[in-house]
Amino acid sequence: LRETTLGEDMSIEERDGALVMSARVRDTWALVSWILGHGEHIEVLAPVALRRRIAERLQRAARAYR
Repeated sequence: LRETTLGEDMSIEERDGALVMSARVRDTWALVSWILGHGEHIEVLAPVALRRRIAERLQRAARAYR
């Protein structure tokens, strides 16, 4: 995460052994692809709509492997 600058206002802090990144970014296909590319190593906390969309994509992918 430290190597990828997502925006000028990006910040990264450590909380309970995890890195928490915050940045204002445009909701694009490239962003969703970047998030999905990190697999289980990344969790979208907000905004809720993006979190739901990522969760739905991952659930559909998991169903394909059952």
